[in-house]
Amino acid sequence: MFPANFLWCVSTSAYQVEGAINEDGWDASIWDTFTHAEGKIQDGTTGDVACDHYHRYVEDIQLKKTGDPYIQVFDFVAEDIPQG
Repeated sequence: MFPANFLWCVSTSAYQVEGAINEDGWDASIWDTFTHAEGKIQDGTTGDVACDHYHRYVEDIQLKKTGDPYIQVFDFVAEDIPQG
């Protein structure tokens, strides 16, 4: 169905990865507010922890250093901009 050299890629959003709601002075994002509103998410899950990149960024950077060209780690997020 796909050519042998077809490259599958994936991406995530900061909300899906970071976690760490309300840490170090971060304000709730629009997604934090939405997922915490009763009845908005069927099973009630939130991104409060997510993949916990906020606390595990050193491990994530080490993954990048393995040389796998398909692992990308970006640390720019809206929270890097005060009141952003």
